[in-house]
Amino acid sequence: MLLTLSGFIIGILIGLTGVGGGSLMTPILIMAFKIPAAVAVGTDLLYASITKSFGVLGHHKQNHIDWSIVKQLMLGSIPASFLTSYFLSHNLVNNNQMASFIELFLGIALIITSFAVFFQPLIISKILKRPNISSFKRQKYTIVLGIILGFIVTLTSVGAGAIGVTMLLLIYPSLSIKKIIGTDIAHAVPLTLISGIGHAAIGTVSFSLLLYLILVHQFLVLLQVLILKEVINMLPNKLNEKIGEDGAKLSGGQLQRIGIARALYLEPEILVLDEATNALDINTERLLFNSIKKHYKNITIIWITHRASSLSLCNNIYHLNKNNIKLVDNFKNNTTNDEYINKILTKET
Repeated sequence: MLLTLSGFIIGILIGLTGVGGGSLMTPILIMAFKIPAAVAVGTDLLYASITKSFGVLGHHKQNHIDWSIVKQLMLGSIPASFLTSYFLSHNLVNNNQMASFIELFLGIALIITSFAVFFQPLIISKILKRPNISSFKRQKYTIVLGIILGFIVTLTSVGAGAIGVTMLLLIYPSLSIKKIIGTDIAHAVPLTLISGIGHAAIGTVSFSLLLYLILVHQFLVLLQVLILKEVINMLPNKLNEKIGEDGAKLSGGQLQRIGIARALYLEPEILVLDEATNALDINTERLLFNSIKKHYKNITIIWITHRASSLSLCNNIYHLNKNNIKLVDNFKNNTTNDEYINKILTKET
């Protein structure tokens, strides 16, 4: 449960500061949970490669990634990552020096990350005043940045986010901040994956811990999507609260949201909801479904409901009447081409 709580705290801090997960998760794993430094770094690298990959898909769809910059970064970072992994496996594992070596550089990387985050607004305000540099120099600086990130990230799991974004702002001042962030995340995925595989080859990855972190991540996403954080915060013991037999301490609407969460956990291709939200008020229901559509775009939801006002949330509406199925026109000015549905709408309003 402490690790789950850490996930909550990390999510809040990332939202407030923009610092990457490695800058927060790795120190917590080492200091709070007494996980060996090398294992904390290696496990967090693979965890980051998985979680960041979902962000890449979104940024790519919105055209927020400059793939030419990603390739230049990888020209430096991937070889640097391989060399760093080789160095760790041949010089530190056998000499039992890995923990102290990683902790030293982790401390340095965290200090650099803190400065990068703190001074980032100042950097953004100053970069527009800098004279333009040539395309060749930009490419050279980008590859050098990749080499630096490859070494730091492989050794500490820190820096792919805060340091990467700050340095890209300096090298590409005319690039929008959205494209800087998208490009940095796109580069972080292959870098953390290669670095994580290097640690796995050395034996410094805990796959049981990795699985737990992934499950916690999915759990936190569901809490956000299904508006359950407020419910948990109202319970005296939060996540440790005993809710009684069949959830006796929870309301009907809260139980329905938990039921939907269980169904969404494995991300099915098709989800059938038969009156699954009839205990929710219309505003909560609307927030819930808009949130589901935002986070689970590849799921087809078949939603059976007698609440006509909820149909405005649907892409396609079908009216089942005895043995007939009728396709109903989508809502226009809160009316449809179906008389039966219109009658219910009139009653509800």
